[in-house]
Amino acid sequence: MEFEDFRSDLQSFLNYLDDPDYQPGDIAYLGAGCDPYEGVSALQVIVLEAIASLGPEAELPPDSGPRRDYDVLHHRYVLRLSQEETALRLGLSLRSLQRAQRQAIHVLARQLWDRARAPHIQAEADVSQNKAEWHSQVRQELVSLEKSASGWGAPLADTLAGVLRIARLSLKDRGIRLQVRDTIPDVKVRVHPTVLRQILLDEIHNLAQSAPSGAVTVGAHEHGGRVRITISCSGQAAIQTVEASLARELLAAQGGRAELSYTDQTTALTIELPTLQPPPATTTVLVVDDNPDMATVFEAYCIGTRYRIVSLQDGQHITEAVRAHAPGVILLDVMLPGVDGWDLLLELTRDPATRQVPVIVCSVVTDERLALRLGAAQYLRKPVSRQQLISALDQLLSQAAADA
Repeated sequence: MEFEDFRSDLQSFLNYLDDPDYQPGDIAYLGAGCDPYEGVSALQVIVLEAIASLGPEAELPPDSGPRRDYDVLHHRYVLRLSQEETALRLGLSLRSLQRAQRQAIHVLARQLWDRARAPHIQAEADVSQNKAEWHSQVRQELVSLEKSASGWGAPLADTLAGVLRIARLSLKDRGIRLQVRDTIPDVKVRVHPTVLRQILLDEIHNLAQSAPSGAVTVGAHEHGGRVRITISCSGQAAIQTVEASLARELLAAQGGRAELSYTDQTTALTIELPTLQPPPATTTVLVVDDNPDMATVFEAYCIGTRYRIVSLQDGQHITEAVRAHAPGVILLDVMLPGVDGWDLLLELTRDPATRQVPVIVCSVVTDERLALRLGAAQYLRKPVSRQQLISALDQLLSQAAADA
């Protein structure tokens, strides 16, 4: 792992600081001296504390390098202001602000990098790196398995039936009885079938080896989009937990977990997994904006959502684009070359071919009332955050569903 790799990953992490779905790579964690298993919130705390530690002495002049670095980082990532707002507050041009931001991130990365490699925490960093390497290897194995299956997802009832059939044969000579409690729900769980079979076989054998009695019971039930599979026996079996096992890693990678519990009468291993939900229908969003960078930004915002961005830089061909892509929403900038954006909005809301498609006016022009009077469903003022965009789209689709 090199410093430049960490600096690049740190910059990406800062760019998506407000995105709850963004997951930084292991390099961002390790370079900052943070255990990847502690999660995004722990990394955010470390980075924000490092920014605070860069606060300069009061007597330093406003145009000094350290004060400029701190001011840029504080406004952008503590106050969460846009580049335009930060440049205005600091009296900089947008281009100067961008140069200052790159320099400040370099300083922040060096601060975190050097601190993480201090002698008194070197041993912890080594342990974290080993964990990250193990975690990365497990994820690669899981990805390989996922690619090998079409429409992956394990049918719970069929998978459990196969597991119990094999387990009964393997335990037959040892006098262990396998019992099924209740009816197994007919659902798919979000894990590769091979992975689930191996996890269940391993844990049934694990429990059976130490079970005080000759019976192991398997049951499952579904609640709230998750399935809980319980493997239990009477008495307190002396078995190891699955905390450090491959099973634990694979379950965690799919949003699942495993927990061992004891009572005076039973030992139970509970495996919890999300069910495989049908993917949401994709909604096309037609972005009409002469700035291609806006479409790129909106595409990044919509990763992992139901929305697919299609861009159009020329408003004169919007009717053809609507016919070709059948968008569910149009995102319209009224500052367009070759056509008046307000006339175009009026045309969209009156033309039978387009008037059923809701329009969100997204522009630096601050005339929300005019946009709504001309038929826009909503108005967003640039710059637009990811949360603002997704909330506006969700609201329109919910309203359309309610009106249908």
